[in-house]
Amino acid sequence: GYLLWRDDSLLRCVTQAGAEDVETLYASGLYAELTRLGLLVPHEELAPSPDIGTDVRRVLKPQLLPFISYPYEWSTAQLRDAALLTLRILEISLRYGMMLKDASAFNVAFNGCSPVFIDILSFTRRIENAAWPGYRQFCEHFLLPLLLSRDLGEAAPGLLLTWMHGIPLHIGKRMLSWQDRLRPSVAMHISY
Repeated sequence: GYLLWRDDSLLRCVTQAGAEDVETLYASGLYAELTRLGLLVPHEELAPSPDIGTDVRRVLKPQLLPFISYPYEWSTAQLRDAALLTLRILEISLRYGMMLKDASAFNVAFNGCSPVFIDILSFTRRIENAAWPGYRQFCEHFLLPLLLSRDLGEAAPGLLLTWMHGIPLHIGKRMLSWQDRLRPSVAMHISY
């Protein structure tokens, strides 16, 4: 899918590739649960128009937030809150037979002081006995910057400006203090 601005409205166009996952998200009740809890931005469904694209199966109009900030602008506390939101959504999704296919910090925005998930196309059906496909990205976007914040302080989230796809684990591991590198709980997650 992709985003499109039209007539002062932001539209999320869902192509054939994402249509089944979005249908499952709605049919499973997960969308209703996450929006009820205020964890996912609500979306209004619009009728697709032929001028948008022939491959578009659904057109969703997300509720706009008054202000958008980016992970590299956040404080360490905001990055932590966004990480916890991502894990909470993953946990709830599993109960509905779904999961997050990715874990980008850019899938989260803040509505006031509260983090909210904004990427409706990040949901997919759960694959039984499969590892979480977003795990490495979670470590690169959240866990590693949070670990680095112990030494770098509030500058750590700013590293996501340099590495917008996440801090590569082999680079971030060298940036950790030697004490952190020796901790089994760190080595288990930050390895390459």
